[in-house]
Amino acid sequence: MISIPSVVSYKISLTPATSGAAIVNQTFTPSPTSTTTYTVTGLTPGESYTATVQAVSSGVSSSVSTASLPQRTDPPTPTNVQLSQPTVDQTTSLKVNWDMISTPFIVSSYKISLIPESSGAAIVTKTYPANATSTTTYTVTGLNPGESFTATVQAFSSAVSSSVSTPSLSQRTGNKLTWLIHLALKQVLQGIEVSLKLEDVLYNPPTPTGITLSRSTGDQTTSLTLRWNMSTPFVVSSYEISLTSDTSGATVTETYTANATSPLTYTVTGLTPGESYTATVQAVSSGVSSSISTASLPQRTDPPTPTNVQLSQPTVNQTTSLKVDWDMISIPSVVSYKISLTPATSGAAIVNQTFTPSPTSTTTYTVTGLTPGESYTATVQAVSSGVSGSVSTASNPQRTDLPTPTGVTLSQSTGDQTTSLTLSWNMSTPFVVSSYEISLTSDTSGAAVTETYTANATSPLTYTVTGLTPGESYTATVQAVSSGVSGSVSTASPPQRTDPPTPTGVILSQSTGDQTTSLKVDWVMISIPSVVSYKISLTPSTSGAAIVNQTFTPSPTSTTTYTVTGLTPGESYTATVQAVSSGVSGSVSTPSLPQRTDPPTPTSVQLSQPTVNQTTSLKVDWDMISIPSVASYKISLTPSTSGAAIVNQTFTPSPISTTTYTITGLTPGESYTATVQAVSSSVPGSVSIPSLPQRTDPPTPTNVQLSQPTGDQTTSLKVDWVMISTPFIVSSYNISLIPESSGAAIVNQTFTPLTSATTDTVIGLTPGESYTATVQAVSSGVSGTNSDASPSLRTGNKLTWLTPLALKQMSQVL
Repeated sequence: MISIPSVVSYKISLTPATSGAAIVNQTFTPSPTSTTTYTVTGLTPGESYTATVQAVSSGVSSSVSTASLPQRTDPPTPTNVQLSQPTVDQTTSLKVNWDMISTPFIVSSYKISLIPESSGAAIVTKTYPANATSTTTYTVTGLNPGESFTATVQAFSSAVSSSVSTPSLSQRTGNKLTWLIHLALKQVLQGIEVSLKLEDVLYNPPTPTGITLSRSTGDQTTSLTLRWNMSTPFVVSSYEISLTSDTSGATVTETYTANATSPLTYTVTGLTPGESYTATVQAVSSGVSSSISTASLPQRTDPPTPTNVQLSQPTVNQTTSLKVDWDMISIPSVVSYKISLTPATSGAAIVNQTFTPSPTSTTTYTVTGLTPGESYTATVQAVSSGVSGSVSTASNPQRTDLPTPTGVTLSQSTGDQTTSLTLSWNMSTPFVVSSYEISLTSDTSGAAVTETYTANATSPLTYTVTGLTPGESYTATVQAVSSGVSGSVSTASPPQRTDPPTPTGVILSQSTGDQTTSLKVDWVMISIPSVVSYKISLTPSTSGAAIVNQTFTPSPTSTTTYTVTGLTPGESYTATVQAVSSGVSGSVSTPSLPQRTDPPTPTSVQLSQPTVNQTTSLKVDWDMISIPSVASYKISLTPSTSGAAIVNQTFTPSPISTTTYTITGLTPGESYTATVQAVSSSVPGSVSIPSLPQRTDPPTPTNVQLSQPTGDQTTSLKVDWVMISTPFIVSSYNISLIPESSGAAIVNQTFTPLTSATTDTVIGLTPGESYTATVQAVSSGVSGTNSDASPSLRTGNKLTWLTPLALKQMSQVL
């Protein structure tokens, strides 16, 4: 309702669905005015209504609202519900009466429920179609004879239910005897002949059927569980249960107090273990018993459970068998035992064996085929005529002995072979192992190294022992252990020696002897008495060259230096050293840094004149053994002149067998001696013995000129020439004047200059003869090349020479 302050009241109308019924109109003055809810009373129970609302303000009414959806009032609740015996068949029916309000109401049916007092029995529910004018009484049929019931009634109006009534007082259906007597008396009163048989008067419960015996859920050695069926409905107060022994015929009888809703099952206890029984059941109702059921099929109680089960080592085959002992009450029906040995290893197979004792009192058995080194617990189960008893409590664990390792061998390890050895062995399979005890015994000192190898059955059967003495001989044994239980110790392995230690700090250096064919090797070695010798190898850097191997037996044993001879001169070598102990070689040392032997010393060094440039060059020849590693020669020419420079030149031969070289750039006329030194990869060999001395030719004079001297020009001529400006050595000049006249004598004159003078006057010439001059330098007896001849010049005749002289003198007189 929208908020309208002028609304004073509401007119509310409820219209019933029943044609002709009165409409209920009520006026509602809200307080506070915002109230829009109201409960209408005085309606007909079970009626369906629709509602309209109309607002009223100062006597003026609004339009009537649209009608609501229909809603039904609950029908009235029945009261005073009573149960009583009907006039007929009182054994299976009861009469129900109830009251309803006298005011108008609408009802379509009643739901009548009869609730049995027996626990678990079914509630009987009936629907009674009716209306407001129908009678309020109803007879319910199909009930159990002799059962006590209470009743409730609930009214319905078009699926809308009232509240359930208060239950009636209880009422029991009659039993057959009561009913028949009632019927007989009625017939007598009516003058009707009565004929009753005893079986008609006595009401026997139904006979149980489908009797079965089975093992109980409790102690199956002394109890069995019965099950049976009953026809329904029925009333019962107890069952008589009998179990008969198939062996002795003795019967065990028990009474099972029950009713129609009790479970049709019962467990009989106190039976004989291992005995076969059949069972019967008889129903009892108020002292009246049914017929005895057909007997069940036989069922045997479990044989007794063995006790005090123990496992122990047998006297033989202790690796694959264990002895089982147990206690057993004397039961003749026990035929055999099922013995199970369960291994402690997860997933391993359980060993089951069947034992038929002879005599039957035997309670000991040896189980074979077990896993060596495995821990087992044992259970024993008695079997009687195919029925197995309960499994005994498991014994304490007992372990089979481990197999003895075989084929133990010692070999070099893949790691440090100086301080470790690797063992290998075999084991029979399958087996269970937790570790191996490994012992290595020194053949020298008898000291043992013992280690534990934690392992299992799938672990490798190999182990490397470290921390051993280098160069020592050992034997090994292996012993398998399984959870603290040790097997037998294996036979010792054949002996195996660790490698002697590896030499370190290997150094190659020049020896003190012939350095061209020997090198000195030094190394560091820990003090090991078992080292007998060393294998020393020198490897050349030249591809394909021979490795030099030499064996060194030190004396004293602490000696760690050795000179290797027979090497190639001029070759670069690296050295390794390997210790040897009783025929076992240790690891090869790290190679030394390279060291080169000296190249060989050239011999028969000779100096001689070359074919050209004899003034400034000399030819050097020498002998050399054929050494491919010689890269060059260092050739030195030493002058005889004190303080003069030594000439050094490097010669790279091609081919390498070349042993001759011409030195240039020498001082003309100088006397030299030569030495040659071979060089191999920058390592020079020894310097050769010097050659005999050899002098270069003095230089050849040039630009020889003849001229008239200032003196006697008829028999002398002046000779001038030029000499090179670079240093040279000359002791004299041979000057020859050659006359042009055939057959005339050559005039030779030796000129020994006091200084560097290059002019001289030749005397004793033929007057008027024409001459050419040559000059030849001489150095310590070595003559240079004759110069080219000068231009010719004639000596003067006497007249020619005197005329000028006379004229000169006359001029002086005048």
